[in-house]
Amino acid sequence: EGRDISMEQWLDGLGSGFGAQYGHIFEELGCSNLSELHMIGNERLAVLQSAIKASSMDKRTRRLIRAALRIHLDEMRAAVSAAAI
Repeated sequence: EGRDISMEQWLDGLGSGFGAQYGHIFEELGCSNLSELHMIGNERLAVLQSAIKASSMDKRTRRLIRAALRIHLDEMRAAVSAAAI
């Protein structure tokens, strides 16, 4: 799949250096690639959200990453629903 990139690459697409700074947060939950993100489930997603909040990110960066996560997960759910029809 063309969108299966590392979480560090995805984060760098949101902001320069974000991958190196924040990629570990995702990798600690078993998400080293973007395709793995939609498989983490609601419980681990809540842990991810908490880890983002507890990190050294400033508020603007945190909001940007959360919004991008929401958009990506919504797109993945829509694609899965469309494929099921």
